[in-house]
Amino acid sequence: MGSTANEIMMFIDTSKCIGCRSCQVACKQWHSLPAETDNGAATANSTTTNESGTATSIDTTTTLTDSAKIWLINKWKNMRVEILTGTGAGQKRTIVSNTATVLTVSEAWTPGLTIGNYIISTSTLTDSTKNWATNEWANMGVEILTGAGQKRTIVSNTATILTVSPAWTPGLTIGNGYAISTIFNGTYTNPPDLSARTLTLVKFNESRGDADSSPATWWTGDDLVPGTTETVAGVQFLFFKDQCRHCYQPKCKRGCPDGVYTTNEGFVLFGANCNDAYCGFRNQVNLNYNKFHADYENGTIKDPRRYIPMTMADHCPYNIPRLSKSGYDILDKSFDRYVKCDFCYDRFAVSGSPLNHSNPNYELLRDKTGLLGPGANPHTTACEYACPTGAIITGTNEQIIGYTGAGDLNPIGNPDSYANRRYKEILPTYPFANIYHGLWGRVHVIWLLIATPDKYGLLTEADVKLGVPGTPSDWAEGDLTWPW
Repeated sequence: MGSTANEIMMFIDTSKCIGCRSCQVACKQWHSLPAETDNGAATANSTTTNESGTATSIDTTTTLTDSAKIWLINKWKNMRVEILTGTGAGQKRTIVSNTATVLTVSEAWTPGLTIGNYIISTSTLTDSTKNWATNEWANMGVEILTGAGQKRTIVSNTATILTVSPAWTPGLTIGNGYAISTIFNGTYTNPPDLSARTLTLVKFNESRGDADSSPATWWTGDDLVPGTTETVAGVQFLFFKDQCRHCYQPKCKRGCPDGVYTTNEGFVLFGANCNDAYCGFRNQVNLNYNKFHADYENGTIKDPRRYIPMTMADHCPYNIPRLSKSGYDILDKSFDRYVKCDFCYDRFAVSGSPLNHSNPNYELLRDKTGLLGPGANPHTTACEYACPTGAIITGTNEQIIGYTGAGDLNPIGNPDSYANRRYKEILPTYPFANIYHGLWGRVHVIWLLIATPDKYGLLTEADVKLGVPGTPSDWAEGDLTWPW
């Protein structure tokens, strides 16, 4: 990778984002990605699985306890549970998590729910003509087009089988037509997650607030009016454009050393060999290597992730890469591979000249001199070019933030950079504003947030230090020196 002078950065200003998703659409258009949908016909009769029992207690308004069970942790996550008997008979809820004996549901039970029988039901839909990526359709909807016209939420999927909850009634038979589409899952984020078809995603995060008061009263870290103990009411959206961070030293390279590379501009790109078969082999080699280069601290392995087999995608601390299996890869349609945002690197490939896509008269340049100063690179990413409010802007490292090296977890950079100027401009309105750099070393995509990171569902330094469950705490800044 070249010096910082060659690096291109992306700055996403959430104070300007209106949640229009123009960036999502532009990304799909530039990369010729299909919509989040699929269809076909069942090639086998459906099967149904039921888990039933009697609640031994209703400990809170959102839990159900059955002390007779010994469930695997989160075995029933995203499935539907129905109360069959008692005063709450007929109530249905989505399970958000479970322990060995307790189900936690997404919506409170109706007051007065008493102990009674319950059932968790799932069914399958098999289409042997498909080759889906594992859980490619999780949290999406599927509708039966022939017969009863049933609609269900997809809990999980394999290459050829969808698992839905609750169960089909009646069950499906061979030939039943179906269609997969997005559904409302309690959030306006659509589709529900990144995929091989969606490389950037605008997430709608709801934060409580008072719509009639100034922003300073509802962008607090604890939902309290500043200086008081009064809890504010209402809901306000916090938009976050999620995508690959294009890390200065990408962790995904651990899982596929020969397939992940960084350009002089700082763009992290995947080669055609980034697939499970190839990366899995490399992972075993890395695993054996580390057995002879153990990093111990007080008699324990300091970085246990180095010692367990992982797919290439598992190495990303931001959960970005997605496996494409359906022949719509960005670069090569011949076999499976991992995909992600590529920073529209081809639009920056020819310095000083317009880059075209399909239409030779379609210029993709934008004059950014007024924002970034003299010498601003006129080239744009697809999302930047499409954004109607100017929330997305790319420029050199010095113009955007002014990193000088690998950097600390929260480097200040150049005080006169565009990011820092914008931060100072919005601070009087949004007192909890901050520049979010990520937590695992330098990145080439940074955000200006108008609220604390936790409001956006982002991990914070405190989460890493406290070992919050699910936090990849071993991807610390000091880990950047690990040899590829």
